[in-house]
Amino acid sequence: LGSLYGSQGEFDRAEGMFNKALALNTEMESKEGMAIQFFNLGLLYEQHGDGERAREAWNKALVLFKEVGIPDKIEQVQGLLAGLDSG
Repeated sequence: LGSLYGSQGEFDRAEGMFNKALALNTEMESKEGMAIQFFNLGLLYEQHGDGERAREAWNKALVLFKEVGIPDKIEQVQGLLAGLDSG
């Protein structure tokens, strides 16, 4: 739902959905799920011009993706972070 709301320009609703999903994944101790939600939050923040919050979310996602060992997601997040640094 977060992605749907985000695509419709409903930032607050999208953020709320991603945070709910993050809370559920945290409760279930799913590092991969938490990483995905931090990744999604980073995309949302970046799309709305908040690079600092995007960086914070993506750094959290990166740590978690490294812990669970998902190389393609690690590379993707590193690319997004590099994009923030070059922009």
